[in-house]
Amino acid sequence: MFCNYHKSEINELITVDRWAEQVYEAYRNAVREGTVEQFYKEADVALLDHYHMFIPKLVAAPFELLVESDYFDDQTHLIVLHHCRYTPSFTHAHEFFELSYLLDGTVDNIICDQTIHMNQGDICIIPPYTEHSLANCEGTLINILLKASSFDVIYQNILHTYGTALVSFLYNSIFCANIEKCYYIKNEWCPETFHEQLQLLILTKLRSTRHTPNDIQATAMMTSALTMLAEITPLQPSMAETKGVYKNQVTADILAFLKRNFKTATLQSVAQTFNYSPSYLSRLIKMDTNTNFVAILQRMKINEACHLLKTTDLPVAEIGLSIGFESCSSFYKAFKAQTGRTPHAYRLKP
Repeated sequence: MFCNYHKSEINELITVDRWAEQVYEAYRNAVREGTVEQFYKEADVALLDHYHMFIPKLVAAPFELLVESDYFDDQTHLIVLHHCRYTPSFTHAHEFFELSYLLDGTVDNIICDQTIHMNQGDICIIPPYTEHSLANCEGTLINILLKASSFDVIYQNILHTYGTALVSFLYNSIFCANIEKCYYIKNEWCPETFHEQLQLLILTKLRSTRHTPNDIQATAMMTSALTMLAEITPLQPSMAETKGVYKNQVTADILAFLKRNFKTATLQSVAQTFNYSPSYLSRLIKMDTNTNFVAILQRMKINEACHLLKTTDLPVAEIGLSIGFESCSSFYKAFKAQTGRTPHAYRLKP
């Protein structure tokens, strides 16, 4: 059962975004009414740019890949942000987890061309490096950003205790081994205590500044909320007889090894490191992750390429070679297969 326990205070704390919402609503109405050129003439472009507001043809969209270091410091593992309603839709990805929670109204969450129509109390968890956009936001949408680089440490008790579909999704996301692009949970599937806990977490973070001493408290509250979700999601078929994320713990060790050594790793070299035959290691990975070794390795490489293309000026060919591709052509082919664009097009897109 959904109940908006702290709606009035949360709304008071996000009033800073109200002016932006009014501007975005005016732009939306101008597009609908065919008066967008008049809107452009009257808009204060310098002010819009100062507040990093995205208006097509006036102010560029934010970076396509949102980098973890731009949001988190060493002491911060969780950030709460309010999404301005009526914001023009733009496609982006990020290096961190994003838990979208709709307090009221509706919104369309478009993830890899699949549209999820979210209603009040619904949750959508989006893993790192997944392209998505938001459209038709007619409510109060709160995005909880969870630091990916420390996720397996901060939430290790959940990851190693529950063998459910959600936990498998989160764990595989850490190692870029997911075939699923999001995890969607409807409001009615959640216990009332979950909504109360998550809303209290949101309120706690909104009451303070972005980087705050209460991050430990907020993380503990997030752990409690994720535990509730882990307990209500169904068991994975391959995990029905055992607890833990993987039926065989060595799978987690292999994925961790791959994440550290993906630039040079091969099936043969990893099998030799773990004293398995290549065929056995391949079957083990497939059984526990539903993804094959080659796909996981390539996803790790392309994710690193996305990061380097957006954060460095290294030549495209040099990036391809640095992450383990044998030739520029093989890098181009793999990059386009995963992202739908060439490396150059990905780097140049604003």
